[in-house]
Amino acid sequence: MLSPIIYSYKSGMRSAKMIANALRCKNHYPGSGYVYNHNDLIVNWGTGSPIGVPQSARILNKYTAIKKSANKKTSFRLFEQHGITIPERTTSIQIAREWINAGEVVFCRQILDGQNGEGVVLAKEENQLVSSLLYTKYVRNRDEFRVHVFKGEPIFWTMKELDRNAPSGTEHYIKSGEYWSMSWVDNIPEICKEQAIKATAALGLDFAAVDIGMNYYRNTAYVFETNTAPGGFGLITLNRYVQAIKRELNE
Repeated sequence: MLSPIIYSYKSGMRSAKMIANALRCKNHYPGSGYVYNHNDLIVNWGTGSPIGVPQSARILNKYTAIKKSANKKTSFRLFEQHGITIPERTTSIQIAREWINAGEVVFCRQILDGQNGEGVVLAKEENQLVSSLLYTKYVRNRDEFRVHVFKGEPIFWTMKELDRNAPSGTEHYIKSGEYWSMSWVDNIPEICKEQAIKATAALGLDFAAVDIGMNYYRNTAYVFETNTAPGGFGLITLNRYVQAIKRELNE
């Protein structure tokens, strides 16, 4: 029987620690002194670089797939190739300017592998545009969901909600940061689950938490990104991951 090892991309990851504690296994990270054993099942929690194990090692989420997931330009290209609905994008500031002049809102992405809105400049007016590696057009969505997919199966989903104590005027265009949290929902549109499964497969990931915006008027689900080291864990999310990993250990 295989033994689980959680391997985080950095130390101090709360969600990784929670899973390791629940599985009663080690939580390693770069520099922690991990020594590979052939009975290990490595659960790669967001590490997009080699971790020094043989090719025969059993790994959930190879670093090459995580690297694709982390890079917005790469992931969007692969999503498009696999028929997944994504926001319009461009590398041209002139096209981004035309979008704004047409009344659209633009995300200027100065970092391609940023997390939680890192490196994103919101441009509503032409003078707010900044030189960036990628520009994406805001898509109107009433709800944004996070769909957790494990080996091609949605195992849990939550909805992003603004905290009650959020200051008036808190930005709604980027649903991340200290005033946003994940909230329980009984169910979500099937199209969101379908898009999440396709997005995970397009990147070659074994598991991911997929952020999806739902436009009910168009009945369209837009994939925004895949998270390979998701946070915001509650007890139900934790239990779903633990049970999924245990199934892999017994196969």
